[in-house]
Amino acid sequence: MAGTKLEDKRVFLVASPDAERQTQFGFYIQKHIAHATIFYTSDGHEATLKLENAPPDVLITDYVLPRVTGIELVDHVLKNQKYNEVQCIIASRLPDTEHFVDDVVTGRVQFYIDDKNEMRFTS
Repeated sequence: MAGTKLEDKRVFLVASPDAERQTQFGFYIQKHIAHATIFYTSDGHEATLKLENAPPDVLITDYVLPRVTGIELVDHVLKNQKYNEVQCIIASRLPDTEHFVDDVVTGRVQFYIDDKNEMRFTS
């Protein structure tokens, strides 16, 4: 799916322990992406199981998750060829360490640092 626009993506997995944040991301997705299917999870281990069962087009994850962190989850996606088409958005401040530098440069991983700004989320 190289060169695929966000509008062409349809299946999302949102991983956040915060129900309000899940709802917020779901609202943004439904508002801007027609025919989106959204799966939700509140912990990283469950997100890993959902990835195995039905890989999404886009993974949106918090940095901090119970059981498996968002960084570990994204790292799992990037290292497994089964998920080559999965794009990742980490909803967090930028990490202190240089995680995913090459993947940020290529656009496969993005950091979304302002979860109250819908325009920033959809751009």
